[in-house]
Amino acid sequence: MLDANEDDQIAAAIKASLAEKVFNGIDSASNEKSTKKKIDSSSSDEDETSDKESWKLYLGAGDVVEMCFLLRYPDGTREQLVVPATAQIRALTSYVASKGFRRKDYEMVINFPRRVLSDMDGTIAVKDLGLHRQETVFVQLR
Repeated sequence: MLDANEDDQIAAAIKASLAEKVFNGIDSASNEKSTKKKIDSSSSDEDETSDKESWKLYLGAGDVVEMCFLLRYPDGTREQLVVPATAQIRALTSYVASKGFRRKDYEMVINFPRRVLSDMDGTIAVKDLGLHRQETVFVQLR
């Protein structure tokens, strides 16, 4: 996708946009594999130290501005994850790793403009990336 011409990029953007519309309820028949998860950073339990919950440590302050990520996994499943805008990238990468997609085997990619989130500094807040409030993140093999 890095060397794709402009027409290919536009076609991929339209395809991703249509996929998001399908996910958001326009086509509910194909929405069976989708899940939605909203994270409340103000109610995290301090006692949970398991790997499956460690990503919550990086959510940041529970402000009113939220970022919505549509995570598209290699097996075809989709999941919507809503986090505060102050959450670190590490929260996203740790969350995906807790689902069984290890960082050494998988990467997290945003296509327009193409950025590999899993290779970025994990301490950067998602609001500092200049992303839209809703983004599709593709989890794919390295």
